[in-house]
Amino acid sequence: MLRAVAIVVLGCAIVGCRSGFSHSPRIEVPDEARASLLRGFELEDQGKPADAILAWRRAIEIAPEYVDAHRAYQNVLLQRGRRGQLIEEYRAWAEQAPRSAVRVYLLSRLWSDRSRQRAGFERAAVLDPGLFFAHLGVGHSSLADGDLARAEWAFERAHDLDSGRSEPLVGWIETLARRRDEEARGRIEELARELLERDPTSSIAMRRLTESKLRQGEVGAACAALTQFVVSVDTPDAWELLHAVLAEQGRVADIEAARDRLAGAAASPWDGPHELAVARVRALAEIEMRCGNPSRALRLIERAPPLYAADAELVQMRRRAWIASGRVDLALEDAYRARYEVGFDLHDDSGTAVSVRDAIAIWGGGRDVAAPDALRVVERLRGAGLIEAALEVAEIAIDRHPTDIALSHARDELVAHRRFVAELREYFVRGYREPTLARGSLDAVLDDVRELSLASLGENVVDPVRIATYYPIGAFLDPDPDNGGGLARYFDRFGTFFLIGQRAFGPPEGYGIRRLAAGRVDVSGRSTYRILGEELVVPPRAEWGGAQIAGFAFDTFIVLNVDRARAFADRARRLFANFGPDGAELLTDPIPRARGGLERVDPSEPLGLASKAMFRSYRAHLDRGGTELGYAGVALNAFESHERAHIDDARRFLPIASDLLDKIRVLGRLGFAPSRVEAWLEERAQARALLDAGSPWAVLAGTADLMPNRGDAPPHSIGFCDLAEQWIGAIDRTLESYPAIDPDGPILPQLDRLSEDDLRRLARSVSAHDESLPALVD
Repeated sequence: MLRAVAIVVLGCAIVGCRSGFSHSPRIEVPDEARASLLRGFELEDQGKPADAILAWRRAIEIAPEYVDAHRAYQNVLLQRGRRGQLIEEYRAWAEQAPRSAVRVYLLSRLWSDRSRQRAGFERAAVLDPGLFFAHLGVGHSSLADGDLARAEWAFERAHDLDSGRSEPLVGWIETLARRRDEEARGRIEELARELLERDPTSSIAMRRLTESKLRQGEVGAACAALTQFVVSVDTPDAWELLHAVLAEQGRVADIEAARDRLAGAAASPWDGPHELAVARVRALAEIEMRCGNPSRALRLIERAPPLYAADAELVQMRRRAWIASGRVDLALEDAYRARYEVGFDLHDDSGTAVSVRDAIAIWGGGRDVAAPDALRVVERLRGAGLIEAALEVAEIAIDRHPTDIALSHARDELVAHRRFVAELREYFVRGYREPTLARGSLDAVLDDVRELSLASLGENVVDPVRIATYYPIGAFLDPDPDNGGGLARYFDRFGTFFLIGQRAFGPPEGYGIRRLAAGRVDVSGRSTYRILGEELVVPPRAEWGGAQIAGFAFDTFIVLNVDRARAFADRARRLFANFGPDGAELLTDPIPRARGGLERVDPSEPLGLASKAMFRSYRAHLDRGGTELGYAGVALNAFESHERAHIDDARRFLPIASDLLDKIRVLGRLGFAPSRVEAWLEERAQARALLDAGSPWAVLAGTADLMPNRGDAPPHSIGFCDLAEQWIGAIDRTLESYPAIDPDGPILPQLDRLSEDDLRRLARSVSAHDESLPALVD
């Protein structure tokens, strides 16, 4: 299941909401309205959103077209799950004055559908070419659609209309950054300087100026400027930027200088809001680690109040400090709990968990470990995919046994492997980024990978090659170490799953992920290689482009990304924490009345369906006696149900030569277009997942996350939108069977109101009615 980052209006709603609130110069705003806007922000910062809403409504009453007040009001209600209420409110207001550019703009920013949103912004800009916000909206929506020329023009126009605001400069800079050419880099530097003059706290401007210094080799100057910036602004973004630069490029002299300048912040690092305190301590601890003071880094982290104890970034830093202090056993115990106590069955035949437990037992206190025992620890960590931990152990052991050849060889092998993976990552990313470098065939890619392996490892680990070809889907190197080629066996030694493949008529792609567990499972009566992974090390094209790959499968294997299941579960937990056990504010968001028959069956506006379905899924899990930790298993089950359906289809439809006439009929209906075939297969897999998954609501949430559909959407989005149309049509034909659905409202955003049994019944009725889903239910 491919879960893209949700398409939300906040991308062009929240950006710069407070970074200067001077109104559009064409609208007069009384001082009383300005004061009420500011008062709302103060109340919001004090944790009083209801009072903030009243303040912003007061500002709107005083100045009905005060756009900043409307934006603040909309944003806080969107965060509270009230999109439907807002759409009903602003649509009625816009209908009173359909040629008001301000009203068209404010309604448009509420739509989930980017194409609908962008069209509204464009119309507002035509109605009033002097409306700053309309051009700002056009810029952000064009940037999201990849229309860089239009985005750049719109941001420049917005900047011309109101040069006192920083939002157009931010958007303009980010648009130019997408171009990646020398002319754009020069313009970015100019705009970043202008932005920093206008907003001295802008981390975006500082980031771009730092990148310019680093490109010119001015590392010391970049570190010094960043350190001074952090001292001046003390914001989370500033600390995170300093941490990234010092960790990746800082030299010892630069880092020591930064430590001296930041001594004041180090005296009370935990003061301030959560996000700021964590960013501050991470950077300060990194500085101490790079200065060779892991004990000081530990003291910084271990002074954390209980509220911060489970912060993932601080936990990771603490493990590094433990390892650097020689307490590998403590770090590994911590990593073991996080890695293997995951709330679902790993089904692990590869023994990775056992290997890590063995490593912990062997190392013990770590003070008097003999060289052969240290080598065993290194090998076990390497086989479990914990490459960095294995390297740290090897370095510590070599310090104690400097003449041991086996330890030195193991360390060198790990260093070479890390270099090889970095080269592979850069090779594939470069191919995704620069189409002229994209290879036309797997054979050409394999030649390049052979060269990379020879340069990094000193040997050819590619051969023998085992390529599985599935016309018209594509081809891939068999990743199963039991019957795959040289690459499969090589990466298996390092606890990593690595795949090179090529979709039909697409460029070759790579996919590398640390192996958490692997085993054989039965799928449709055949043994299938199942891998759970985490820590993506080589991204496929879609993931590099911003999507999130929860898993994939084809014929002989299933790969599931546990990180995505954890993220899904974390998002559900946050919803539950924000809205409470009953979720009334989220679940009772009113569905706007359908204006005409077509709106009832419109698949383009989910209206918070993903969040509502996710909340219902999480609450049902707890009602059944499940735990917070265990919900990750619910998410993983939803992902796996989708992937198993893909394997069923692969075995049903391949080889293509069998039942050829039936397959030609299907392909003809799809226009013989590979992207449409892929979208249709995604539609089928998600339809089957709704039937098979333990939580149909979780599947519904994953479906809604990839909606609404757009013309240039990925195949998953197109397929999921097609499936939603099937669901809408089935309900529309038999409304009496679904009494929870309000017949006067759009059907799609009401799907979460169906029970789990209703959703499964809906899946069956669709498969029985529509020939585009043949053989879905045996």
